[in-house]
Amino acid sequence: ECTSVLETEVVSAAVNSAGTERRLITFDRTNGVLITQFTSDIEPVELYTKEASHILVFGNRNGSGTITDRNAQSGGAFEMRSFPNEAIHAVARIDANNFVIALPSGLKRFNLASNSVVGMAGSLANALAYDAATGALFVGVGQDLLTLDAISGTVVATTTLPIVVGRILPLDNR
Repeated sequence: ECTSVLETEVVSAAVNSAGTERRLITFDRTNGVLITQFTSDIEPVELYTKEASHILVFGNRNGSGTITDRNAQSGGAFEMRSFPNEAIHAVARIDANNFVIALPSGLKRFNLASNSVVGMAGSLANALAYDAATGALFVGVGQDLLTLDAISGTVVATTTLPIVVGRILPLDNR
């Protein structure tokens, strides 16, 4: 489902194909050997590296969004933030401390250092991506692809597509 690369490990979220059990699985980065695996009650949307042995799990539990700091080696978890009755649809990392989260109530900016959330825009987004080369935040809203200034949240451009935007993959080789 999702993967994040740490200093010496790779962490992947997986669901048991024979059931609904979810796991966070940690592998050695160099040889692929299984290090640990822990069950998780969170349906992950995205995993991001926090520090050497910690990941941030942005996901949903029983229809409510949650941001959890998870130790990839010991399995310990700290729920940093929850969004009652609001499932997380998408997440984009802007920099080491700032993330944009798509919730039913609109886009929110989450600051990791202060553990704070600030509203950005009122669109119900189904996909997000950040382009570090241009500083643009791409937002998929139905058939519209919006380009926002990642800092202010101002809409810079809108493109209507013939299909619903499912996932946005910025070109990273510039």
